[in-house]
Amino acid sequence: SAYAGGPGAWTRYFGPADPPLFPFLLGSQGLYGSVRDYARFLSLWQGDGIAGGQHLLSERAVRAALRPAQRRTTPTGFAGLESAYGEMMALWVDPAAVEERRVVAFGHGGSDGTAAWLFPAHDLTVLYFTQSRNTRTVIELEGELQRLVLDPLEGRAVRPARSYTAEELGPFTGEYWEEDEQDFRVVLLQEGRLWLEYPGRTRIELAPTSVADAFAYTLAPDLRLEFVRDDRGAIVAFDHRRNGQVERLPRLVPAADLPDVAALLARVRATLGAQHLAALGPLRVTGRFEMPALRLDGRYQALADGIRRLKSEIDYGSATEWAVLDGGQGWRQVPGAAREQLDAEQVHELLADHPLLVAADWQALYAHVRVLARGAHAGRPAYLVRAEPRAGCAHDWIVDAESSLPVALRTFSGVAGLGLLGAVTELSDWREVGGVRLPFRRAGRFSNRVLGAFETRWESAEAGVTLPEAAFEPPADAPEEAQEPRQAR
Repeated sequence: SAYAGGPGAWTRYFGPADPPLFPFLLGSQGLYGSVRDYARFLSLWQGDGIAGGQHLLSERAVRAALRPAQRRTTPTGFAGLESAYGEMMALWVDPAAVEERRVVAFGHGGSDGTAAWLFPAHDLTVLYFTQSRNTRTVIELEGELQRLVLDPLEGRAVRPARSYTAEELGPFTGEYWEEDEQDFRVVLLQEGRLWLEYPGRTRIELAPTSVADAFAYTLAPDLRLEFVRDDRGAIVAFDHRRNGQVERLPRLVPAADLPDVAALLARVRATLGAQHLAALGPLRVTGRFEMPALRLDGRYQALADGIRRLKSEIDYGSATEWAVLDGGQGWRQVPGAAREQLDAEQVHELLADHPLLVAADWQALYAHVRVLARGAHAGRPAYLVRAEPRAGCAHDWIVDAESSLPVALRTFSGVAGLGLLGAVTELSDWREVGGVRLPFRRAGRFSNRVLGAFETRWESAEAGVTLPEAAFEPPADAPEEAQEPRQAR
């Protein structure tokens, strides 16, 4: 069997009794062998194409495979090395070395948690074979190989990373402005560690280095942030270093002429007719939900009674997924899993899908709401508004500066087996329901390519409906045989 995820969140996506993921031989994903077989395969390349006394490959073919021809964007845990490709062989290259010593290691990874490296200068082969997709352990192992094997073999005395207390890390946190994209980045402190957030896209753990105020990407140590201080010692910017290039992002200081947050939100609520929200009564929404990458297509229905109560359901025909929010409590069930009660952060995640969230009183709903900057969205001027909850990840709203409509929402949510994923949802097709303008189309994209795009399109929205007595009670667990949606793979 093969698995995706990490400790506490493993998801089996293939077992021996399952039909093949690909019904034909793939040169990249259809070949299987033992660890010993792969070690022999790598020794073929190290031995100039000779194995078992036979010349199986020409020296010219071997040179072509082991000559850097194309850079890769794959992160690596080997300090100072860059990823490259020869002719279908993965290479780890020292860009500062002379040409004949540039390739420090060669090898390749597999689709389901396998990795291999051969270090010619040390006659060292390392093979790491697991049955787990989408984990970070390969990069972590590279870092350990660097520290425990390569550095001692090469006689490098590596200074230990600096340590910081939570109080010392606090001054690094905050928003920083990316001028080219007209957008911001956020440095966060969580559980004693720094993280770099790209709103709606990804969060990257930062690790201290031996240099003061310098932090490396945990999963790509060749990428780093070096914080800049002014004459008084205050953090005023960070330099983002990648592939020899440096980009400076200054600390974001909101412009003096930005609208006051209360004034902007008053305009948003007036535009949406939020004054009619209290009189709207219970709301029933029906429509369709699609997720093409997973071939999911289902009937969508939601019941909402104010912003604190919600029941949503997607019927895929052979399976159903649902979520319930009732005050401060929440429950959820997805196909293939039992019903779960949600913690405070997961309850907050449910709010991102609430039909009435756009028209809610954000200042009452979130712990902090700030207007950070003017930007642009779809070629139109927009305000970037950051709404931080009491628990969970921030919601980043994009408000059209001219129409005062919230046109996009950037969020993060936890997905079993994949971790914390970013998503950007575009809001459009605004229609009036009981005097309140609501978006009938919500189309977006997860930052993870496996999940890809999604769309919820309302077909009807009815206000003032009569709710059944147990409208917001979680349903019983679905029968086990009906818990897998059709074509979910």
